[in-house]
Amino acid sequence: LHVRSRRQRQMCIRDRANTACPIDPCTGFDCGSKPAATCDGTDTVVDYGLETPACRPTRFNNPFCDFQRFEANCDNSAGTCLAGVCEAFPANLPTSGQVIITEIMGDPAGADTAFEWIELYNTTAGDLPLFSLKLEDNEAGNLYSFSNLLDDPAAVIPANGYAVLATSIDSAANGGITGAIKLKSGILKNTPPVDGGGTSTMTVRLVNQAGDLIDEAYYGTPTEGSSQQLSSTVYVGVTAADSENDGAGSFCAPTAGTTYGPTANLGTPGTENVACP
Repeated sequence: LHVRSRRQRQMCIRDRANTACPIDPCTGFDCGSKPAATCDGTDTVVDYGLETPACRPTRFNNPFCDFQRFEANCDNSAGTCLAGVCEAFPANLPTSGQVIITEIMGDPAGADTAFEWIELYNTTAGDLPLFSLKLEDNEAGNLYSFSNLLDDPAAVIPANGYAVLATSIDSAANGGITGAIKLKSGILKNTPPVDGGGTSTMTVRLVNQAGDLIDEAYYGTPTEGSSQQLSSTVYVGVTAADSENDGAGSFCAPTAGTTYGPTANLGTPGTENVACP
C-alpha cells in the first residue's frame, strides 16, 4: 500500500489544469429598444424607463435587459387604460335625451357577430363624444352591459347626425356599413323575453360608466334580415324625442327598397329612417 504524504497531495492539486472561466452571456447580446407600453387590465399602465439598457447576467448566467419597468394607475372613475395610456373620459358626454337609439339590427342575414349594429341619433346642434358609454339590456335576472365603447377615444356623433355602432368596423366584413364605431361583440338577442301576450318586454339602454341613463329603446323580437326602425316622424326635428322610442308603436320594419350591402339586409344605417305608417 502506497501512502502519499500531505505535501505530495498538495503538489498534485497544483499541477491540475485550471477550469475555464465562463463566457459572459451578454457578449454580443443586443437588448434593442424598450418594449411598448401596455395595459394590465383597465386600470394600470405598464411602461419602461430606459430606451437601451445595458445587459447584465442573471444568477443563472443568462442575459437580462433591465428596462426599469414601472406601473401607473388610471382612475377608473375618470378614465381607462387603452393601448398603454390612461385615457380620460370626455367631460362633455351626452346626458339624458341628447342621444337617442333610432334603429337596431338584432338578427341580420349572415353572421350576427359580424353584421349586428345599433344606430344612434344626436338631437343637439353640437358634436357629442361617445367614448366610455355602454349599452345594456334590462332582461330580468340577467342584466348585463353587453358592450363598452372603449376602443376609440375620438369617437363622436355629429350634430343632428347619426352614429352606427357595429360589431365590425370593416365595411367588407360588416355588410357594407362605412364609418362604423366599434362594439365589443354582437350579442343582441334573437328571442327576447315576452309578456303573456307575446309582446317583448326588453329594452336596450345607453348609459355612462356610472350607470346614468342617456336613452332606452323598445327592443322587439327581431325579424331576420330586417332592422327595427324608429319612425322618422317622431324624432326628426322633434325636441324631447327620447321618450318616443320607448314603445313598439313608434317602430316598424324598413320599406322594401331600403336594402344595403351585399347581403341585402333591410335598414338605413347612418341615414334618416322611413316614416312608419
